[in-house]
Amino acid sequence: MVAQVWQWTGGRVAACMVPLLLLVGGCALMYAHQEGEALGWLGVAVTGATLVFVFGHWGRYSDYDGRATVKLPAVVWLFRVAQYVLGVLAALFVLSWVLSTVFAS
Repeated sequence: MVAQVWQWTGGRVAACMVPLLLLVGGCALMYAHQEGEALGWLGVAVTGATLVFVFGHWGRYSDYDGRATVKLPAVVWLFRVAQYVLGVLAALFVLSWVLSTVFAS
């Protein structure tokens, strides 16, 4: 029972961090676009990776007992799809940063 409550609240707290992470990621992206600094792109990559972790954490622990027979709500499947989309975006951000660093010199 305690483990179920911990997983439920942990997922909700992690999901509440998403707007803050989006704000930080947006600021980092604007900084990177305006200044062309590697620090901004690093901030975008870290934000993307953190979002992937948050979405993945909420999706994995939403079925509570881990049984494959549990029917998950549609919103959990939406977050699982978002996890993969954000993973691809984070990988693209990192690849873009690496390529821009390599070809800049």
